[in-house]
Amino acid sequence: MPTAFNILVIDDDEAMRDSCRQVLSRQGHSVKAADTGAAGLEMLAQRVFDLVILGLKMPGIPGLDALKSVKHLCPETAVLIITGYGTVSSAVEAMKSGAYDFLPKPFTPDDLLAMVDRSLEKRKLVNEIAYLRETLEGTKDTEVVIGPNKAIYRIYNLVWKVALTDSNVLITGESGTGKELIARAIHRNSGRGDGPFVTVDCGSLVPTLFESELFGHVRGAFTDAIATKRGKLELAHGGTIFFDEIANISVECQAKLLRALQEREITRVGDTKAIKVDARFVAATNKELRKAMDSGEFREDLYYRLKVVDIHMPPLRERKDDIPGLVKYFIAKFNKKRKKSVSSVSIQALDLLSAYRWPGNIRELENVIERAVIVCEGPEIGPPDLPLHDILGLGPHGGSGERPDVKTLDDAEREHISLVLRRFAGNRSRAAEFLGVDRKTLRLKIRRYALASDDENPGPPEGDRIVPRDLPVFVPAAALAAPPKAPDAATAVLSPEEARHPATLAEMERRHILATLKAAGGNKTRAAAILGISRKTLHLRPKAFGVQAAGDEAGPDVAAGDANLLT
Repeated sequence: MPTAFNILVIDDDEAMRDSCRQVLSRQGHSVKAADTGAAGLEMLAQRVFDLVILGLKMPGIPGLDALKSVKHLCPETAVLIITGYGTVSSAVEAMKSGAYDFLPKPFTPDDLLAMVDRSLEKRKLVNEIAYLRETLEGTKDTEVVIGPNKAIYRIYNLVWKVALTDSNVLITGESGTGKELIARAIHRNSGRGDGPFVTVDCGSLVPTLFESELFGHVRGAFTDAIATKRGKLELAHGGTIFFDEIANISVECQAKLLRALQEREITRVGDTKAIKVDARFVAATNKELRKAMDSGEFREDLYYRLKVVDIHMPPLRERKDDIPGLVKYFIAKFNKKRKKSVSSVSIQALDLLSAYRWPGNIRELENVIERAVIVCEGPEIGPPDLPLHDILGLGPHGGSGERPDVKTLDDAEREHISLVLRRFAGNRSRAAEFLGVDRKTLRLKIRRYALASDDENPGPPEGDRIVPRDLPVFVPAAALAAPPKAPDAATAVLSPEEARHPATLAEMERRHILATLKAAGGNKTRAAAILGISRKTLHLRPKAFGVQAAGDEAGPDVAAGDANLLT
């Protein structure tokens, strides 16, 4: 169904006004008419019109003067000039004053409809360009990254199913987990994908400006309202409106938003005319809305209106198997952006990235990799390229006074075995050879750590299907019409040198113990507690590595040759 617009016809010819009203009303438009320029301007002061059809020769206020007044009152309103006295000079003057086009009398209904459609289309494009310019600085990447984590695959399959509907969606999760990217994926894969995607930053809106920003205002509605302005809900007409951190808006504003959500119509500040809005509502928050409801900070009725479908984005610390693929993606992204040629990341660096809890989630990881790409002087990112003091909370000499954010020895072993199994698609014989253990030992460790079986596929659960247009980033665009295979992330980010000299379990253990000793400032008691082993066991391990033991308060138990692993 064509979009309905508000149109005002200003002409002193009654037959002309009636003809325009009949022709345009049959197309579903709301049409008002005025017989003089003064009457038309008075109507414009009371409400906003998408298009004004203006006679050039009228008694009282001349058409060109009326045109200038219309553009002053409502800069966004398109104006179409009609006249039976059209000349080249008057047409040029009208265009210079802001008219879209010039339609000489007499004209047919088809001529009128064609010109009106072009005028309204241009007006729509002008509004979209203005909005894009306004929000360009805050625009974020719209790509969504899929890794081997099954929970993420289930989320993206839900995204695809939801996109096929017009249901409201509530996205929850910590900051930096990609909530806006999910909202954009829903929009792009929906029937509204060609329409606008408008973001409302609820955290930056003060209550006094909320109505004006969301619903718009008419000229004179308040002191600084020097011109009529469309609100973001109107800008989202035919598309999607995304409320980022919706828990930050006041209860009073929540009530006004609830009415707009229920009625699908708004009223501009200072106006009395209701305007129908066809937009999909998607909201996101990093707060517990149920707790906010219990404390009276969030309306229960708004919560259930928004939560037709709820999607929870897990934090990065719960999907660490996605880190290798994310790292690969960000390296490619910042290679292009920074004109670098980094090709891989070392196992040591990847281990450090996997050890961190990432309170800032994917956004923080992205920033860390961007920095690493910038400072990296060779083709491979290593530990020296990572901001380890920030990541692991290390002090200037390796001791922070608090427990470093590193794994126990069992956790490190479990993650390393899991990584290798994924690399070889569950083939235990190849994995055991890579790890430097026999197949029986590997089988016992798999059972001990409850890891995936040989035939378990790290990709999406069987039967699930992902067919979104902009997902995932790890497969060619031509493959997007079929379920994507989980990327072999571990192999993708390892260098050829590491492929020739793989990290066996013994080597992984050595590296992890030495890194933990450094993080603990050389204090074996503290390092043993972090690693989940006894101090005696820890005392014996460095000797096996050929590292001279040190006392509790001595510096890190690190041989000179191991410095490259820990800096």
